[in-house]
Amino acid sequence: MNVCPICMKSICNICTLECSHSFCYKCIEKWTYVKENCPVCRSYISMLEEQKKVRLTRSMTRNIRAKKIKEVLDKILNDLDNIADNQLYKKNKEINMIFNLFHENIWLFKCMKNLPPSICDCVGCRCKQFINRFINEISEENLKEIHIWRYKFRNYLN
Repeated sequence: MNVCPICMKSICNICTLECSHSFCYKCIEKWTYVKENCPVCRSYISMLEEQKKVRLTRSMTRNIRAKKIKEVLDKILNDLDNIADNQLYKKNKEINMIFNLFHENIWLFKCMKNLPPSICDCVGCRCKQFINRFINEISEENLKEIHIWRYKFRNYLN
């Protein structure tokens, strides 16, 4: 088990420099804001080069992934608004795409602030509110799969 010389904890998301010393990526990144050298041997560090080598974790890309999902969702909702009411097949297809998008990215529903949903306004709470509202609106229409989606999102419905 490697220990980071900066935080003195086991290394998380390892970053090994050219001088072969290893650190937590976040620790060495913060270190370079103050000094651009290795904390152990004082050799020069280029964080631009280190950023190219770092292994990205899912938590590091969470905001980027959420932004891409929002863009896709906005496009689908825009398309849905432009579909005529008499085109039920097309409308159902778009609605199912929305539910699939959320179901494939269920991580969106996790509250990041750990506060009650009535107080919190994080991505997870907004996603829960959106799905609740969307399922209630769609229930009034004639979507045959609504009971399936209601079951799949049962843990997130009020």
